[in-house]
Amino acid sequence: MEGLRGDVQPREAPPEPKPEPKGPAQPEKPLDEMTNAELAKYIREATATEIVEKLQPRLAQFGQQQAAQEQAVLTESYTREIESLSAKHKDFMDWNAEMVAIVEETPGITPLRAYHLARSENGKKAKELDEKYAPPKPEPPKKPFSMSPYGSNEPNAPKPHATKEAAFKAALTKVQAKWPGVLTSQE
Repeated sequence: MEGLRGDVQPREAPPEPKPEPKGPAQPEKPLDEMTNAELAKYIREATATEIVEKLQPRLAQFGQQQAAQEQAVLTESYTREIESLSAKHKDFMDWNAEMVAIVEETPGITPLRAYHLARSENGKKAKELDEKYAPPKPEPPKKPFSMSPYGSNEPNAPKPHATKEAAFKAALTKVQAKWPGVLTSQE
């Protein structure tokens, strides 16, 4: 009656039919009429089909996990190699765009080869970066002993002019400081 009065309540959607599990294909003839060879063949094929159907999703999941792990290992390996090359070659990261283009053109190329190839393809930039990152020229080593009369290791150090009078006065002052009253001036 309720449906006749216009107050029809919406019905819930019928439940989705559950897919029937795929079993072995139905035999061409009843099992009772099969020979032992036909029955063994049917059982072998049915068992293999059932095993494959149950293992297939797990194998696919395992394959995805293995691919993800391989990718993680490769990424970690390349990360370590790039960090090592960045420390060794100060201009390594300045070649980023060129190396990415080279890697896209040549899959499987190592970061070191990509770096060398990028440098060889653009000599002008390589020269500019070499000048930018070149270490300052070291100062010439100082000589441990000097052959100059004044003991200066510096090549441009001012050299005082020694005179006999200045040397005599310096020696006299030293002796008087060390032994006062020994040398007295006689006036």
